[in-house]
Amino acid sequence: MAKIKSSHTAHFRIGWEPSPDESNLVRYHAVSVDHNRIDMEAKMYKFQEELVKIGPFKIIRQPRRGKVKGTDLEYMFQSFDSQTSPDKINLDRLGKVIIRDYKLYERRVGVNGIEAYVERIYSK
Repeated sequence: MAKIKSSHTAHFRIGWEPSPDESNLVRYHAVSVDHNRIDMEAKMYKFQEELVKIGPFKIIRQPRRGKVKGTDLEYMFQSFDSQTSPDKINLDRLGKVIIRDYKLYERRVGVNGIEAYVERIYSK
């Protein structure tokens, strides 16, 4: 399997799927990547603000943080369940570079494999 190389720019990566726990919810997997912890966490917080505009959300995975080897970038990964559909989220608030990662979902990489998938993307 080819390794997906990350860019050396700050970005926000998002994947979604129907929640495997509740059929009326969407499961979001989000990765915030930035040059410093404050900006990285701010993007994730802005994403959560967008989710809560429509209704409450549930944290599925607590934040996982890591360093992008060979760069000055750090990343933060987290998963949520929400009633908010992807087309209702204002992604423009999250920064200039938004990556819609259609491979970032549990059924493709496995429930315990999401973290490993994120590590593979950002490891050099």
